[in-house]
Amino acid sequence: QGHIQMASGYGIDFSPTGNGNSTPTNEVFDDYEEGNWTPEIAGTAVNPTFTFSSGFPRGKYVKTGATVTLWYDIAWTNISGGSGTVYLQGFPYSTGGAMYHGGGSMSHSNGTTNGLSGSNIGGRRHYANASSVFMFTLLSGTTSSALQVSHFNSSGHIFGFFTYKTDS
Repeated sequence: QGHIQMASGYGIDFSPTGNGNSTPTNEVFDDYEEGNWTPEIAGTAVNPTFTFSSGFPRGKYVKTGATVTLWYDIAWTNISGGSGTVYLQGFPYSTGGAMYHGGGSMSHSNGTTNGLSGSNIGGRRHYANASSVFMFTLLSGTTSSALQVSHFNSSGHIFGFFTYKTDS
């Protein structure tokens, strides 16, 4: 009874598996982790100051091998100051260094706008740069413009997820 524990640097080796048309670089499962992280909303020019609702912001993550999935949940009752493009920072692991990373969405965007009167917010998508600990949020629809601090209302509630690859 108890857990199976590997010596440091070792894991479960899946190398005898068939690989199809791929060229694997590693077939050893050597990491699994679950935990909490604290998502932080920042602005590229000036960081906004939030008054958060009780118990917020909050975040969870699961790291399986080199894949990290984050969940965030942020509710605020006041915001002041701040400017520029919004980024959500504080990842527990940085993104890999080889390319742009990730995919995910802001599932709930109450308290944010597209900066246009009567605009339909719709879904928001996330992406991250290589070797970073933050992600950007794109405006809805087919646009490639990013969410700005000015798009946040005085109160709101956002939550969503993001999955990316890390080098560790």
